[in-house]
Amino acid sequence: MDITDDASIHAAVADLEKKLCGAALDVLVNNAGVALENNIEHDGLRTRFEKTFSVNAFGTVVAAEAFHPLPKLYRTPGDRECGLQRRKLHSNGRDSQRGVDESDLQVYKASKSALNSIAISLAVANPDVHVVVVDPGLNVTRLNTYGIGADPNQGSQIIVDYALEIKGNSPGFYSGQGVLSW
Repeated sequence: MDITDDASIHAAVADLEKKLCGAALDVLVNNAGVALENNIEHDGLRTRFEKTFSVNAFGTVVAAEAFHPLPKLYRTPGDRECGLQRRKLHSNGRDSQRGVDESDLQVYKASKSALNSIAISLAVANPDVHVVVVDPGLNVTRLNTYGIGADPNQGSQIIVDYALEIKGNSPGFYSGQGVLSW
């Protein structure tokens, strides 16, 4: 599914609805994220914001809203929606293992703050759905050019933990170390 394409999102919803055959959709995990700061000088700041927010915020909320009727149609106690937020940089403003200056990620961080706000809005609008944002920590992915971090199988464990049972508050923000303040 292309989270930036409404037709792709709606096709995925229709496909899943067929596959469910009337069964419940218990958990929805939104897992999309890009960091595109490396081309700001070439593309311009507005373009970087538009492309980053299209995936990290707008696409996530459109997908959540598109899939949300499935749990409503097939309501079961404790339906859950898990969002995913990538890790924050070290508090000293520099990722010491990669030498990334925190200011280089201004667009990415702004988009993840928007995602947190969206999670709050979704939880308030849908009090019967448990909405959490989960930070799996730094994982070896294309986002960090497969550089450093945990194996994605290891990093995804916290997402699985929150998806399999209702944990924490809704809305809530969590990492492997516990509650994240936001």
